[in-house]
Amino acid sequence: MVDALHYYSDKIAVQSFRVLLITTIIFPTGSIYGLNYKAALIGVLLVVGLNHLFNAKKEVIASSIILMISLISGVVGIVKGVSPLAFSSQLMAIGSVLVIFSIGSYYANTEMYGLVKFADDIIKYSAIYSLIKLIIVIGVLIQAFSIFEIQAILFHIFGYNFITLDAGYFFRIHLPNDYFLPLAIILFLLRKMKGDWNSRIIIALIIVGAVISYSRLIYVFMLIIFLVKFAMYLKKSKKNIFDHLTNILVILVAVGALFFANEFFVMRFSGEYADDSDALRVTMKNGLLNLYQENLFFGSGLGSNIPGLIRLENNPWYYELQWLSLLAQFGSLLFPFILLIAIYPILFVVTQKISVQKLLVLIGYILWLGANYFNGFMLTSAGGFIFLGFYLLLTTSRSGFKIYTATKNNS
Repeated sequence: MVDALHYYSDKIAVQSFRVLLITTIIFPTGSIYGLNYKAALIGVLLVVGLNHLFNAKKEVIASSIILMISLISGVVGIVKGVSPLAFSSQLMAIGSVLVIFSIGSYYANTEMYGLVKFADDIIKYSAIYSLIKLIIVIGVLIQAFSIFEIQAILFHIFGYNFITLDAGYFFRIHLPNDYFLPLAIILFLLRKMKGDWNSRIIIALIIVGAVISYSRLIYVFMLIIFLVKFAMYLKKSKKNIFDHLTNILVILVAVGALFFANEFFVMRFSGEYADDSDALRVTMKNGLLNLYQENLFFGSGLGSNIPGLIRLENNPWYYELQWLSLLAQFGSLLFPFILLIAIYPILFVVTQKISVQKLLVLIGYILWLGANYFNGFMLTSAGGFIFLGFYLLLTTSRSGFKIYTATKNNS
């Protein structure tokens, strides 16, 4: 009876975890018609998976440390006048990441789910997410609907404005979900693929989805990933290099063809929009540095914000410069704990013999950590899953990593 109860509770936990992962990749927010389904899923995951929580000992210790210093920082913030609502909002954001990390670390290492299925879900549903973005773009281009119509529908359902730049037929669809795409590309490149059309379509969709984001960081991310992967190939084999160069050339030409939308790219990367975006970050940087200097040791407290500069009314503590924001909030005494846990996977890898495949993952993880200095999405469910993906790949045993890289993707 007890064994059966554990079995079905595990099944519920795994399915809740998968639904949370899939909806985090595809949906723009955690709410549908105002109902916060993600909070419900995380609650189910926490309750049902609680009996296995302490099986992931390292992860639970790390999560407990983060939770403890977050509570200390929250007390500091409330003493300094931070709104309890803002404090609880940021604490819930941190808590959702910790639940995904702790419980996910256990189930992603079991036969019931495992690293292979976890990675396959990220690859497959990142492609589906990219396909949805592509359909929206094509629909607008052929005038099946206007961008305003689709935006109004999605805003009504999800309560989120996903268009951050509109230049006529060309527009930017950029969400925190886009940061799954570089991870999906890394996961795809690590696998020994069959080279069939399904695999080609999947990777093509993921790349197109990343291109449509028009994110400078994601472009640099992808470029470095592909250069590292190509260097790995050159080191491994001298055969058929011409064929691979041809394939790369075709991809570059295809991506280059997008630059016929010259006005859009100029606006995005070197025009007034880019200047405004960069100027805002400079303002945030100066404000956060002042906040840090005024609260040097214990920080300004969890949930705090720069006086007079709030980016999101619902989350006044949120700033794109997330590392600097966390430094200002936690201060010199508490912030090192967060930094240490973030760089633990790096320390784990560099203290061991590193394979070229893990080097690719390591570079990807360092890039992702760096990206959160400019575009902070760490304290979201997407950030939790992305961190979990990199963490599992970097800290898994050598034999476990070989099992993953040797498995063909039949998604």
